[in-house]
Amino acid sequence: MCCVRQSFILGAAGILNRTFRITSVASLSTLRPTQVQSFSALPDFKFTHAITRAVPQSFARCAVRMDTSHEICLSNAVHQLQHYIESLQRCGVEIITLPANEEAPDSVFIEDTALVIGQRACLTRPALTSRRGEVPPVRDVLEKFGIETTELDDPSALLDGGDIIYTGQEILVGSSSRTNRAGIESLQRTFPEIPVTSIPIHGTLHLKSVATLAEADLLVIGGSSAAQSILQALKSRAQGQYRFLQLNGDVASNVINVNKNVLLKPAEEIGASDFKKLTEALSVPWIEVPFSEFYKADGCLSCCSLLIQINY
Repeated sequence: MCCVRQSFILGAAGILNRTFRITSVASLSTLRPTQVQSFSALPDFKFTHAITRAVPQSFARCAVRMDTSHEICLSNAVHQLQHYIESLQRCGVEIITLPANEEAPDSVFIEDTALVIGQRACLTRPALTSRRGEVPPVRDVLEKFGIETTELDDPSALLDGGDIIYTGQEILVGSSSRTNRAGIESLQRTFPEIPVTSIPIHGTLHLKSVATLAEADLLVIGGSSAAQSILQALKSRAQGQYRFLQLNGDVASNVINVNKNVLLKPAEEIGASDFKKLTEALSVPWIEVPFSEFYKADGCLSCCSLLIQINY
């Protein structure tokens, strides 16, 4: 029985895009890669698909978060995720949407489950044991689309996708409360041809909570004391050559670089000053994506998708 439903959504740019709604991965036909790509295979960050996951009803009341003082509006979160998906479609990617998992309220933050580079993926092991069941469904989808998956080879390894920035020059990994040394070393063994650089993280959840890659060599950094410490570590430890754009607030620092477009939060969420500074620094088109409900649960824009390249 076929369990993949294809629908067509007309995005804000008037582009017709295919969306895959998956109720089971068992029916997906396996598509094998033509070759294993090296770390330089995606210098322009060109992607064909994004894997997302629907928002569970349990998200508003049960998602793990550092600050519980702000109530999450579930209907707003669902609407914002749909806008997010349509924005990705405007960038030319097709969407693969996994069903909501009520037993895993944080599962909408699908980025934490894997790092995908070319036709290979390193499956993570989240520090929160309650989230480890989120990984197998993502593994199944990746494998069904011909992407080679590897599990961490050290049973003590912990690794969250939110701690990882692949720049095309190296893999930057935050050494945080969610990612340990064993996880970083295991990641290096998964991608032995790519330099892996450890960045100490203190005072924030993930590396991507305060830093992301906006363009091929432009790292955007938040303005908190934690972000400033990370900026200094990046300047002293990073093996690649980068420009750095430091903003006033951390909320503005998480963006998505996809197919020569940048997704960022609107001025209403990040402040007019940071919005102006960020957009003026970009040399590519940008798309505003409201994300306030997910930020209440420590979520950033990059958290809600896994960008991949499928070779048919």
